[in-house]
Amino acid sequence: MPQASAEPQMNELHTHSLPWPRGKLLEHSLEKVRMRVTLSYFIEPNPGNRGYTSTYRYASCRLRFKVSSPRQSLKDLLADVDKAAHESQADDYVKGSTDLWLLDSNMVNKGSVHSNVWEGSAAELADMQHVVIYPVTGWWKTRKALKRAGASLRYSLLVTLEAENPALDIYTEIENAITVPVGISVS
Repeated sequence: MPQASAEPQMNELHTHSLPWPRGKLLEHSLEKVRMRVTLSYFIEPNPGNRGYTSTYRYASCRLRFKVSSPRQSLKDLLADVDKAAHESQADDYVKGSTDLWLLDSNMVNKGSVHSNVWEGSAAELADMQHVVIYPVTGWWKTRKALKRAGASLRYSLLVTLEAENPALDIYTEIENAITVPVGISVS
């Protein structure tokens, strides 16, 4: 007897290490810095559903981001994301500290462009080393016949930093950390 097909599950999350010049940030530990994180992706609308009575009916899949808190390990960050995913498949975001973030998660997670600003000390920023991009539910989970549960979803992630003190030149060190080596083509 064939088994009933399992519910589609959230597939994969992406972890990005942030290329902070930790030494330079700690050298200017009391300086005020601002980080903006922006996540953008395409929402594939639900084919055939005209009356969107639920936020989970329009978008194929939605993405969210979570930046590690100061001194939070990658293991703990992933546990936070995993815990939220298992506690409630309908939950829009990972609940957690909103300290020093300009907007709360309810305001950030509308639509398909999510952006928030964090302000704090350079020392705190030095310890915020990762950002996780993870999927949350959408119609891909409830419309199994369309076989979209395994589809890829492209996104753009922008992280920008500003320092109030011009002596805190972090641009050059970050640029050197993310420069593409010679001989590798980027398409």
